[in-house]
Amino acid sequence: MLDKELLKLIGSNKKYVFYTILLMVLGMLANISITASICWIVYLLINRSEVITYLYPSITLIGGIIVRFIASYFTGKLKDMLGRKVKKDLREKTYAKILTLGVRSTEDMSMAGLTQVSLEGIEQLDLYYSTYLPQFFYAMLAPFILFFICVGLDWRTSLVLLCCVPLIPVSIIAVSKYAKKIFAKYWGKYTSMGDAFLDSVQGLKELKIFKADGARHIKMNESAEEFRKITMKVLVMQLASTTIMDLVAYGGAGLGIMMVVLGLKAGYLAPIIGL
Repeated sequence: MLDKELLKLIGSNKKYVFYTILLMVLGMLANISITASICWIVYLLINRSEVITYLYPSITLIGGIIVRFIASYFTGKLKDMLGRKVKKDLREKTYAKILTLGVRSTEDMSMAGLTQVSLEGIEQLDLYYSTYLPQFFYAMLAPFILFFICVGLDWRTSLVLLCCVPLIPVSIIAVSKYAKKIFAKYWGKYTSMGDAFLDSVQGLKELKIFKADGARHIKMNESAEEFRKITMKVLVMQLASTTIMDLVAYGGAGLGIMMVVLGLKAGYLAPIIGL
């Protein structure tokens, strides 16, 4: 979820997160207008309306497509800009921190560990800032925007869909408790593999002299196999979390469709949509 310490590191780049969220909301509204226009055109086709009546939905459809394209284009640009700026700032801060602490203060962390934190760790934070943060806040806003748009059509269906929204973060929290243990083991294996590989490369000459390179080779193969197994566990966990979220999301959408069908059969929804 959200981490206060990570949010502090973003600094003045928070404005790009805000702009990205606005563009994502604009794209969602454009999607709604596109869907509404298509439904409007289908409704006119069913009723065999005059050609002139297709003008307004067609204009709305074309306008929605243009707005959606522009919003998607600039959203990608802003995410890329945000990611590059955050990576640059974090690398500068990491380098400055190492220089400030000095060599003696970094003895607890190996050179391989420092390299992995400053390179791979910052690359992972790039995804957190440029993709996760905007999507997180957008996911919090979108259900309420859709609720206020749809509540005028059918408050029952809108309320059911809104009630399904908290199930997604609940499922994420449930999976994240298990994921913390897996990621802790994964990162530990990852750093130890880096340390072992660097030590083996630096001491390759000595290993050859003492004819210990064969034993070292076997040990590195064993470590690589352990790392492969923990990596597979991470992938299984990620697939499981995605499956759970998809089940909740599509299950909620299916429940909303069922409510609309029941509303049409009951007759209270038919006058609203003109049937």
